[in-house]
Amino acid sequence: MKKTSILILLFISNFAFTQSPFIHLDQFGYSPNAIKIAVLSNPQTGHNSSLSYSPSDSLELYDISNNTLVDKFAPQVWNTGNVQTDWSGDSGWWVDFSPVQTTGTYVLIDPVSQDSSAIFDISSQCYAQALLSSVRMFYYNRCNMAKQAPFAESNWLDNTNNFDNTLQDGECRSILDPNNVSLEKDLTGGWFDAGDYNKYVTFTMTTLHNLLWAYQENPSVFGDNFNIPESNNGIPDLIDEIIWELDWLIKMNNTNGSTHIKMGSSNYSDNVGYPPSNNYDQRFYGPTCTSASLTIASVFAHAAKVMQNLPGLSAYASTLESRAISAWDYVLPHYNSGTLEFDCDDGSIVAGDADFDTLTYQESMIAAAIYLFDLTADPTYNTFIVNNYQNSAVFGAISNIPSDPTTYY
Repeated sequence: MKKTSILILLFISNFAFTQSPFIHLDQFGYSPNAIKIAVLSNPQTGHNSSLSYSPSDSLELYDISNNTLVDKFAPQVWNTGNVQTDWSGDSGWWVDFSPVQTTGTYVLIDPVSQDSSAIFDISSQCYAQALLSSVRMFYYNRCNMAKQAPFAESNWLDNTNNFDNTLQDGECRSILDPNNVSLEKDLTGGWFDAGDYNKYVTFTMTTLHNLLWAYQENPSVFGDNFNIPESNNGIPDLIDEIIWELDWLIKMNNTNGSTHIKMGSSNYSDNVGYPPSNNYDQRFYGPTCTSASLTIASVFAHAAKVMQNLPGLSAYASTLESRAISAWDYVLPHYNSGTLEFDCDDGSIVAGDADFDTLTYQESMIAAAIYLFDLTADPTYNTFIVNNYQNSAVFGAISNIPSDPTTYY
């Protein structure tokens, strides 16, 4: 036992940690008063079923700042040893080390197998870096903006991408009439999509609602100092980042409430140059679709509610409110007459299908009405909610609930 302890201390002092595939915990860390659980897994089925693990009678928690053993914690069998069949294919144990509340940097080690957890912190600021990196990810994903010091780290520097040049975002043409110069539009701005240069209106709904709710529920954590170009302007940087995307959505939205669904490439071989400053291929915008207008109605109403009382944003919030109402008024007759568009995105602009299905339309109509009623107090929106909420998967019959909960907005 003495020899094992010496080996563990040498292991800790050299910081030679290899995270075990069997010990899982929150690598961001834990607040001092939080419940702190590590999950130990023993693979039974699946790709890692050739592996196996059985923990020792107790796991040891070390403070790696001074190589001291803090305490030992006994694993507790999860679910009487049954295999979790739905997802992991593992049996397992829980290790509860909640009593440890002292700020520090720790590691959890099995003294017999020498399996080690990831290094983690206990700190009231344990999520600060993750929050900062998450918000700055959107800055790095901005289209039509150079990524330069002091805002961009050295690994991410790049000049302005060429989307503001001829036949790209600054002079974007319709995929339905690509030779018609009169239909060119300035569609610069917004965020790149996931791993490509396309920009989708409908795909922004979940992202923007989630960001707006994150700010609403905990505004104090979103400062004006996240090191983006708008920092120190008196507006929380998360709101500035949301505005970057909203400004592009305004360009995609027409004054009559109709809205173009997406923009991007006509061929998979186009717009593959990298970094963004080295990409030159032509880009196009797609047709107007009721799903895109419904996205505008929902997101703009929510954003207007959040921004109307922020310094210097009342006029911007009024613009969002006006456009939200116009987009709703464009969609509502289609909803009432059963003429919502389900195959508007015909794939002429390649990659993701941005259409809504029946369920998404229904949920999104009710959500948009809720946001508009919250913003305007206009009883017509409340009437729509009252007349339609029982058709919702959220409020209606249990049989309506889809197997994929990510359908909800």
